[in-house]
Amino acid sequence: MPRLLGTEEWNKAAINRTVSYLLNCAAEAAALSDTFGSTQIQDDRSTRQEGTALFEVRNARMELVTEALALLLVSDNLNDAIRFLADPGWILNGHAMKDNPEGFGTLSTNIRQFVRISLFVTLAGEGQMRATMEELAFSTERGYLGVQWRREAEREFVSVLPVLYAIAVASRSERETIDFLGSQITAAVRNATHIDLMEEPDFQLLGIYATPPLAQPKEVSRQTVFNWIDGLAALWEMERRYAMRVRQMRQDTYHWNAINPTGDLVDWSLLIAEVAALRSGRSPVPLNIEVLPEMRFCQELASAFAQHAPRK
Repeated sequence: MPRLLGTEEWNKAAINRTVSYLLNCAAEAAALSDTFGSTQIQDDRSTRQEGTALFEVRNARMELVTEALALLLVSDNLNDAIRFLADPGWILNGHAMKDNPEGFGTLSTNIRQFVRISLFVTLAGEGQMRATMEELAFSTERGYLGVQWRREAEREFVSVLPVLYAIAVASRSERETIDFLGSQITAAVRNATHIDLMEEPDFQLLGIYATPPLAQPKEVSRQTVFNWIDGLAALWEMERRYAMRVRQMRQDTYHWNAINPTGDLVDWSLLIAEVAALRSGRSPVPLNIEVLPEMRFCQELASAFAQHAPRK
């Protein structure tokens, strides 16, 4: 698999040093939070809930690990990336779980961390999602990750529905889970409050799966809400936007040459959507047509991950 255009100039040793630095920061995230937090007003610290502080530390680890993973992927180091993707311990605890027979046990987290961790593990070809009206969960051999979603947080939940659906498809989760998420998407389509989200490429991209719960939901005025043509067009638009973002980052030569780009090197929502389509046998990636090099990279990365499909 080729490297992302422009990363050929990056020194391999420098990439490894940067990845190591980011992972070391993730390992020390809790200590760093305590150190820098000590400069805050004492009253503020006393009112911080322990659970909130824990989520903040995990958020910090998540961003650091995500950045390290992106560097590995764009520099054609897929094997090392999969090793980190498959181990939620880096985000949950700040270190690898290795051969710990207890794994990470049963943990509850917020929706943002749930999406990122389950997406990573799914890319590595492990685990499956479970979904009910009260809880979303992702089960792996290393542990059980859950998140409760509430009606007052509905907007946040709806905004990540396309990614959750792609994760469920890509992880080959049970039909009940996929149908449940499909029903939530149908409900969101009927709700005028979310009309702005429905028009985004992330939602229109759902058409590439062409599954019954999404193809023709009942009581919706349009004959087909999500269809293959619109899904393919949305996919190409997301790939085009990704290519433009990467090109804009390369123009900032100072940060680019320092292996410190000013944006995200990997579009994770796009990647999991392409992987889900490939693993479900509905390939949206025509590899025989001329596309921008950055788009080609994204397509070939998805094809590489599609080969790490979980067993049914």
